[in-house]
Order: sequence, then C-alpha cells, then structure tokens
Amino acid sequence: MKHLLSVLIPTHNRDKYLGRLLSELSRQINESGASETVEVVIADNASSDNTQSVINAYLPGNKNFSCIRHASNLGVDCNLISLLERASGKFLWFIGDDDLPVAGLLKHVTHQLHLMSPSLLYLPSVWALDISTIVLDQSKELVFVQNGSLQTAQDLHIWTTFISSWILNADQAFSSPSVLSQIVSLKGTNLPQLGWLLPLLVQSQSQILVANRPCILATSGNSGGYSVLRTFMINYPRIVNSYTKNTPRVRSALVANSLKSHLPGLIVTLRQGRGFRDAGDSAGIFFESLRLLWSYPYFWIFCAPAFFVPLGLVRVLAFVVKKFKTLT
Repeated sequence: MKHLLSVLIPTHNRDKYLGRLLSELSRQINESGASETVEVVIADNASSDNTQSVINAYLPGNKNFSCIRHASNLGVDCNLISLLERASGKFLWFIGDDDLPVAGLLKHVTHQLHLMSPSLLYLPSVWALDISTIVLDQSKELVFVQNGSLQTAQDLHIWTTFISSWILNADQAFSSPSVLSQIVSLKGTNLPQLGWLLPLLVQSQSQILVANRPCILATSGNSGGYSVLRTFMINYPRIVNSYTKNTPRVRSALVANSLKSHLPGLIVTLRQGRGFRDAGDSAGIFFESLRLLWSYPYFWIFCAPAFFVPLGLVRVLAFVVKKFKTLT
C-alpha cells in the first residue's frame, strides 16, 4: 500500500532515546487518526543494547510500524539508504532516534502534505543536551510559509544537513532511476541526505514550505564519533558544488554562510579539545579545504583565523564579545 508519509528512523545503540521517540510517534499517529496514511520504519544497525526489545514492544500494537534488522553494522550512510529502499510513502521524513517532534506536529504535517503536496517541507529545530528541559511557547499558530530556493539556502546553509528537519516529496526526488545510485555514491561522506535534498532545493519549480516556529526537539552533543571538520569543510562543499553547477548563487549561499556562522566556532571548539589533534579529523584539513574554499572571502576572514589565532587570544575575544552582548 502506498502511504502518504513514511517516517524513517535509523538507530544504533540508543534504546532509551528510541523508546521515547516511538512512544511519541505512536501517540501522535493515534491522536490524528493517521494509522492508514503514515508508516513508521525503523532500521536497527546491529544494536548490541536493548534496542530490539524496545522495537518489539511497539510492533504488535502498531500495524503501520515495521523494522529492518541488520546482522552487522553497515555504517550510518548505508543504514539511511536501506530505509530509502524500504519506504513506501509519497513523502519521506527521516527522524534521528534521539530527536522528537513537538506535540501535535504530525497532524499539522499530514494536513499540509495533503493540501499543498510540496517538494520540500522544513521543520525548524531547537537544541539541548537534554531535550526534556526545552520549554516551547506553542501558543503561536503553526503556519507553513512558501520559500524560494535561494532564500532557503541563505537562511539554512549548513542546517540543510540536519536530517530530522526535512520532509521530501519522494515522487519528485526519485523520478529518475539514477538518483538512488548517485546517493549510494555518497557513502562514507556522512552526508548522503544531500543526495536527495539538493536536487529538489535547486529546482526553480520546487515548492518549498518552511514552518514558522520550532517543530523538532534535537539532542545536541550526541552525533557519534566521526570526523566533523572533514565532513563539513571538505565533504559538504564538495557535494554542494556537484549539485549546484547551474545555480551558483544557491551554491554560494549554502557554502559562504556556513563559513561565517558555523565553521569558525566548530574549529575553535575542536582546537580546545583533543579532537583538534586527532589525525583522522584535523590533519591537513586547512590545506585540503583551500582547493574548495579559497575563493570565499569568509574562509579567510573567519575560518583561517579560527585555525591559527592563539587559543589564549580566542578566549579573550570570546570573553569580550560575551560581555558586550550582556551590556547591550
């Protein structure tokens, strides 16, 4: 049966988070009467904790829940791709196992998908180490506003990579048989999601809807061990470049704004910890990134100093900025 929406959950050894998410999804599906139109597919990447018991507790009472069990750990990227291959929905929504949709969100989302059938729907997020501490004002009516490709790229840039925030039109994204093979070619980058997102983002005829308030509660500091600088300073601009050859303004917005707003802080944070000296993450990153980023002024203004300014001076500058913000 073709569902309206497939909610796709990749998971590995996060049983306590997964149980919380499945409970919330089950509740929202039942409250919205969406059991015939929404499916939930979990891909367990060979977890060694209590993940299977958590999943088994939900399968009998939810006929629209199903699970893919991998006998061995395929890696994050292949786990995502296995969900793509199983999903039956016209629309696909990947949700991280440690994230949560806000209460009542599914009802709004399915209504919007029925009403507008967008190419992409973006759900803003709010982050905390413990998302149970997040208090949101939901008195404001949830509205979905239409956005152009360039404006979306300018507003989101690096946040286009946050998988839980996006719902995509699978009929449009996979209209060509070659799309899945292109996504498979992105294995090992930590960013295969760009393979289904960017083709829709750069199309001038795409309809992009953006929610007007936070909809996703996202767990920070829980992304697992991978080379963050390589992912966002090498893989990200390289993939963006390959999908935006005919849309240079969108490419510039996606890459340049990340160099100004996200990467400098990330570089400094890693320099302050052991990660900066980890050969797999940082060795040679600056010089390797030159080939991709040398033409961006923000690379030289913000990222290069973040690599080479003495940490003592960085701490002083951070203190001054913090004081200035409190005074103003």
